[in-house]
Amino acid sequence: MGVVHTVTNIGLPVVLRPVLKPRNETLYFGYLSAAIVATVSLLVGVIFLLLLLPLSDVIMRSGSAVAGQAETIAILLREANYYAYNFGMAIWSLGGLVFCSMLYRYKLIPRLVSVWGVAGYAVFLSGCILAMSGRDFGLIHTAPGALFEVFLSLWLIVKGFNSSATVSGPDNADIGEIDEINKMSLSRA
Repeated sequence: MGVVHTVTNIGLPVVLRPVLKPRNETLYFGYLSAAIVATVSLLVGVIFLLLLLPLSDVIMRSGSAVAGQAETIAILLREANYYAYNFGMAIWSLGGLVFCSMLYRYKLIPRLVSVWGVAGYAVFLSGCILAMSGRDFGLIHTAPGALFEVFLSLWLIVKGFNSSATVSGPDNADIGEIDEINKMSLSRA
């Protein structure tokens, strides 16, 4: 079940492509890339756990001759899964920060909800980094981001994205640059 959930994490940015990519292609591809890297990392972690199955088979066949070595390998595989999970979730958090910044910048949802997402993913990222550095506080760091994701899902089902947040060309900063270029080319003519 966890493997299916992990792979569907790539589905979210793919489904949101028509909404996000026209607004900022670079940020969209950053979000998609983070989802892909996080998913690969999580799948590697699952492979580490699955390697425990053949290892247990080796222990059963060889008896106590390799039990100590096999136990050490089992500990290493579980630790590798732990670090792969936290690394993947840290990358997912970075992608979530990019996603929420796009939601905020382009007013796709109420800004307060976007800020909640940024805060939730920042706490989640901090928790993952702390866990990898040996300061694991359990799953408490996942709560703000998880609640945001549930709320956002319900919000999008009920209300959808802000319909007035249309793609109107370049950002205001880009419009200023374009105006400046146009003025320069007109003055040369």
